[in-house]
Amino acid sequence: MKYLYLDNNNISKIDGLSTNKSLRVLSLNGNQIEKIENLASLWVEELYLSANQLTTIEGLDMLPALRTIDLSKNNISRLRGLEQIESLKFLNMSLNNIRKINQL
Repeated sequence: MKYLYLDNNNISKIDGLSTNKSLRVLSLNGNQIEKIENLASLWVEELYLSANQLTTIEGLDMLPALRTIDLSKNNISRLRGLEQIESLKFLNMSLNNIRKINQL
């Protein structure tokens, strides 16, 4: 499976995807996820986590192919955790609690 959309469910933890090596697009918008985790074994190029319960950006440095990430509508206040993602082309951080943009 290359594309997985699980938007607007009651998912609280990212889990159970480690065997899907062909997954390229993962969409988990509108869930209850508090932490970005358990993605290290995947080759995801697009990750959508809008409207969850995230407060920090972590675990993305383990995704070397990541080009697009949507973290809008969360509770993130700092842009830390993106420094090592050289492949990143698109970042959506709209409707968070960001106070400074000099952290990029």
